[in-house]
Amino acid sequence: VDGEKIDFVVKKSFYKPPKDDDEKDMKQDDYVLSKLFRKSGVHTALKHDKIVESSDPDYMIVEGEASKVAKEAIKALRESRRLCARAEEGVPTWTGQHGEMRPRFGQKKKLPIASSQGETSNKSSSEKKHLFDGKNKNADTAPSSSDLLSAIKKRKVVFGTDAPSDDENESMSSLRRLPAGTEHDDLLVDIRNFVAFGASVDGQASTQEIVDTFKTRLPIHQTAVFKALLSKICDFIRSSGGEGIWHLKSEFR
Repeated sequence: VDGEKIDFVVKKSFYKPPKDDDEKDMKQDDYVLSKLFRKSGVHTALKHDKIVESSDPDYMIVEGEASKVAKEAIKALRESRRLCARAEEGVPTWTGQHGEMRPRFGQKKKLPIASSQGETSNKSSSEKKHLFDGKNKNADTAPSSSDLLSAIKKRKVVFGTDAPSDDENESMSSLRRLPAGTEHDDLLVDIRNFVAFGASVDGQASTQEIVDTFKTRLPIHQTAVFKALLSKICDFIRSSGGEGIWHLKSEFR
């Protein structure tokens, strides 16, 4: 009854569960872009919920193209890093192999002096046999660089091997397999290098540090690509204080 107090009856209200924290994280991918766009006055268009509700086809197309560009740039970066890693595996030794120089195995016996008869006919085959087996030099000493160059020249003359070596062919083949570069390759390298070494902590950078570094260098039409590149090479987390932190993925360290 209105206006009358009823005993043993208290006010009731419907329970409202707390909002899931994932709602905040849902917008983390657009955080950097929203700050970059803020100076142009169009940052409100980057709100995740508005984009989804409006289903703006133009924005979706830009996002899709940016993702494709980022994938190509990442592919080129990975292949380049793979080739650099292979080049650093070891220094070629006098044996022509990569790795540390190892001592010769066993003692070499001196060959008896060949008779003058048949010496001329066996000279060519003897040169082929001993150009790189170490018998032309003392077993206890490694050949000098001039000796190596001389032996290589002799080998090419005797065997007729003026063509590139297997290692050279493989290197050229790897270079030909490199994906075509994109106009955003330099931007990707700059982002990677800044997160790796340019921020206050190596290997990670806060959103504010990234914004302060790139906001004056990044044209508006490249912001979608910037977001895609950053997301490809970094993992995003939010600190206990609410600050966005971008951690460089291990493969790009």
